[in-house]
Amino acid sequence: MFTKAEEQFLELYRSGIWEKPVKEEIFDGSTDWETIKDLMLAQTVIGICTNVISKLPAQLKPNQNIYFNLIMLTSNIEQANKAMNNLLIELFDACEKLNIKAFLLKGQAVAQCYPNPLLRQSGDIDLLFLETGEYKKAVDELHKYFSVPMTEIDPDRPHALFICKDIVVELHGDIHGAINRKAMKNTMTWTKRMFAQNPPLICNIGEAKAVLPPVHFDALFIFLHAARHYFGSAVGLRQLSDWMRYLYTHKDDINRTELLKDIEYLGLTKVWSVFATMAVDYLGCTEEVMPLYNNRYKKDAKRLLRYILDSGNFGYHDKRIQTSSKNLFVQRFIAMKGHLEMQFRNIVTFPEESLYGIPSFFKDGFTRFIKAFKK
Repeated sequence: MFTKAEEQFLELYRSGIWEKPVKEEIFDGSTDWETIKDLMLAQTVIGICTNVISKLPAQLKPNQNIYFNLIMLTSNIEQANKAMNNLLIELFDACEKLNIKAFLLKGQAVAQCYPNPLLRQSGDIDLLFLETGEYKKAVDELHKYFSVPMTEIDPDRPHALFICKDIVVELHGDIHGAINRKAMKNTMTWTKRMFAQNPPLICNIGEAKAVLPPVHFDALFIFLHAARHYFGSAVGLRQLSDWMRYLYTHKDDINRTELLKDIEYLGLTKVWSVFATMAVDYLGCTEEVMPLYNNRYKKDAKRLLRYILDSGNFGYHDKRIQTSSKNLFVQRFIAMKGHLEMQFRNIVTFPEESLYGIPSFFKDGFTRFIKAFKK
């Protein structure tokens, strides 16, 4: 079910994530490094895998063109992380001066759970404001502090963003749980309870002193976020790495009994179990770290990984949504058809989650089409 290149890629990935010796015997002179590189790019784990490749014997490494390109890409990732860490200093300083309380979500926060945080491929900076008044103040004032315009404000949800020093800063006034009905209904109630009952985590990220959500919140939220993207489009291994590394790093701080109750409260027991089984069977995570591993889901777990490898991060690399046509209508039709196929492939394993997102899928797709057409 997995090609030789995919098996080799997964070996590099597991070695990098868990700091375990790579099985050198599976690499030889016929290794398809071009395909492995494409997988690293699609799954946004370039830095982690390149670090492992750099330790291979010279005769097993890719040719100079591929290897130097990977080294360059990894260096870019490190520089991007340092730039984000520096911006965090200014963002939290700005929030303090504006008297608004921000919590750093995912990203640079969860990167601290990796063996080398600078090798995790960064995305953007996400800040959560729990109080409605503070969210509105952040939207009105935070971008002005940096003398940049607000790029986008979502009229339907408390979500906005601006770009500062070429870095996207997203402002959130809620936590979105659009995976199934139970998650959608209970996510914000659960979020407020987590923050009310547990202290935040203060973390040094580079020179920045950042405020993170409580450990008991992030232990589930990081998975919730990854699962939402998986059912909304697709998810890459980087986001699953975030989930596994967080559980591993904070294993002694997490109350497993309470975590299981919260997973059930959000209606995610089956979803978590299948992902957990994949994490243990294929991604190198241990049962000790990962709750709800279930041997009955072995086939589903294998199928799940197949889908993830096919689609790449956010589904951008799935061939079903790709077309060479320049016609906007054709492009949108192919994209819609492809994304629908990606959602319906989950219907046997996750029937409720597959069907739940269909109405919003058509609504969002129509909105994107109108925006693209107006351009």
